[in-house]
Amino acid sequence: MIEDDDNIYGIIIGMKPHAELFLYVQFLSEKTGIISALVRTSKKLSVTAPDLFDYGRFTLKTGKAGNVCFLENFDLIERFQHIGRHFRRLEDASLLCKIIRLNAGHLESHATVTNLLLRALKNINEGKDSKLVCLKMLYLLARDEGFPVREEWLADLPLERKFPVESMLASSFGSDLDSNSVASALDSLLRWLQQQDFKLS
Repeated sequence: MIEDDDNIYGIIIGMKPHAELFLYVQFLSEKTGIISALVRTSKKLSVTAPDLFDYGRFTLKTGKAGNVCFLENFDLIERFQHIGRHFRRLEDASLLCKIIRLNAGHLESHATVTNLLLRALKNINEGKDSKLVCLKMLYLLARDEGFPVREEWLADLPLERKFPVESMLASSFGSDLDSNSVASALDSLLRWLQQQDFKLS
């Protein structure tokens, strides 16, 4: 339950128009997980209007009916403006946010997930290989949530693929890695996550 005027720190992971005067915003908070709120598009918020992937402090107010939250104020802390300037970065960052939105109800540690996503967005924004960022984040997410990602997915890869993938997971983002191999490893991990009942779409 979100109380009025709570100051909650989080990452915006979803936005879409709602009726004529509102935006429907979803954000991930390390305190409470995913929270949905309405924002009046005609209302002037102090500091700046929220945008997708923004990290900031949210002040919420419950509507009169008690079943709808409204975003009263948003204080921007960090904006990842370079993500939206490159299609591949935008596509991969959106994928991470979508997976979290779809599976939030099954994820146990909101703080861990929020911190993983924030670090991933920073890396993508800085121009790091976005496929590699996705691979690393989803691997760590599965591991930290208790899925046997190392014991099953990684261990079951053919030897000719296992060692390169281990190198990818251990590598720094400046490493010279084959982009097709990284994309293939990510696709393989996504298929495995689906088998573990992760929703991808």
